[in-house]
Amino acid sequence: MIVRRVLFFVLYGVILLFCLATGSQVLYFVLAAMTGMLLLSLVSLLLVRLRFSLEESVEPAEAEAGASGSLSILMTNPYLLPFPQLEVEYTLPGPQGGSVYAAAFSVLPLQRIRIRETMDLPCRGVYEVGLKTIMVYDVFGLFRMKLPYQQLAHKPMPRVTVLPRMIPPDRATLPVLESPINAAGAARATEDTSSPSDSRPYRPGDPLKRVHWKLSARQGQLMVKTYEPAAVSDALLYLDTASAALEPVDAWYADDVLTAAAVSLAARILQEGVPVRIIYLKDRRIERRLTSLEELPALRRELAALELSGGQSLRSLLSRENATLAGARCAYVLTRELTGSSVDLIATLTRAGNDLRLGLCQGSGAALAGDAQRLYHQLEKKQIPVALLTPNDLPAAPLAALL
Repeated sequence: MIVRRVLFFVLYGVILLFCLATGSQVLYFVLAAMTGMLLLSLVSLLLVRLRFSLEESVEPAEAEAGASGSLSILMTNPYLLPFPQLEVEYTLPGPQGGSVYAAAFSVLPLQRIRIRETMDLPCRGVYEVGLKTIMVYDVFGLFRMKLPYQQLAHKPMPRVTVLPRMIPPDRATLPVLESPINAAGAARATEDTSSPSDSRPYRPGDPLKRVHWKLSARQGQLMVKTYEPAAVSDALLYLDTASAALEPVDAWYADDVLTAAAVSLAARILQEGVPVRIIYLKDRRIERRLTSLEELPALRRELAALELSGGQSLRSLLSRENATLAGARCAYVLTRELTGSSVDLIATLTRAGNDLRLGLCQGSGAALAGDAQRLYHQLEKKQIPVALLTPNDLPAAPLAALL
C-alpha cells in the first residue's frame, strides 16, 4: 500500500508539472480524474469511520472455568457505496489476556456480515473479548485507517468473567478439623472462660473451680458458673501471589489450579461449619473471612480477577503471620513455585507447633524436576503434608489428602 501511495503522488506531481508547462487539456483531464480518485478515497474512509454499523454480543458474561461461550460480531453496510477491504482483529480468552484472531473481507452495498466464534473457557480470569480493531482501506487502496473498538462503538470492550472451579473434595469428614491443632486453638475449643454467662446447680463431675461460692451461699446449694461457647477457630488459606518462573501457558493453567484449589478447599471446610480466612499479599495484606457457603460467590469473583503476578513473596507473607497462625486450627499454603527460603520458613513454623499443609499448583501434569523435586521431597521428609495439584486431577485425591 505504501508503494502504491508513493507512486500515485509521484505520478500526480509529474502530471501537474506537465500541465503547468504545456497547458494540455488531456493532462488536465487526467489530473482532474486523479483528484477525484483522491477525494473519493478520503470520503470512503470518513464514511466508514462515521457511519459504520457494528453489533456485538458475548454469552455468557459469567461462567465457570471449563464451560464454553459464544461471540457474535455483526457488521452492516447500509449504503449503496461498497466498503472495500476491512481487516478485523478480535480476541478470545487465552493466556496473557487473550488470543488474537484476524479476518479480512469486503462489505458490499446493503450487505450484513456476521462473525461467529465458539469460546473455550478453560481457565479462570476476566477477559476482554470481541472486536479489538478494524483496519479500513479506501476504495483504491491508497490509504488506511485503524479504528479501535472503543472509538468505533463508544463503549469498552465486552468482558467475560470466568470463575474458578469449585468442586469440594469428596470426603465424609475433615479429621484435622475435628479438634484444634494448636495449643491456642485448644484453649478456645470448648468454652470462653473469660465470659461467664449464667449459672446452674452443681452436677457430679463439674470441676470445683467453677463453683460460684457466693451464689451457692445465697441459694443454699452448690451453683456453678456457665460460659459462652468459644469462637470456632478459623482455618487459614494462604495464596502465593508472587510471580512464578513459568511459561505463559503453564502459568495460565497454574493460576487456575491455585484459585480452584482455594475455593474448593474453602467450600469443603465451610461445609463443616468452620470459618475460613483467605490471606494474600498484593500492594498490602488482604484478608477475607468466610463463615458460610453463601459468601463463596463473592470470593470466586474476587479470585477470578486476582492478578497472580508481581505480588510479594510467599516468605514475606508467612514471616509476619505468627500471631494469626497461633490461633488457627490449621493453615493451607497454595503456591505455584517452591523456593528454598519458603520451604525453610514453613519447616520452622511447623516445628513451632503450627499445622501447615502445602499445595504445589502446576500448569501441566509433568513430573517435578530439579530443585522443585528436591524441595518437594524435603517437605515430605519433614512430615509436612504436601500435595502436587495439576489441571488433570484437581480436586481429586491430591487435594483431599491435604485435609
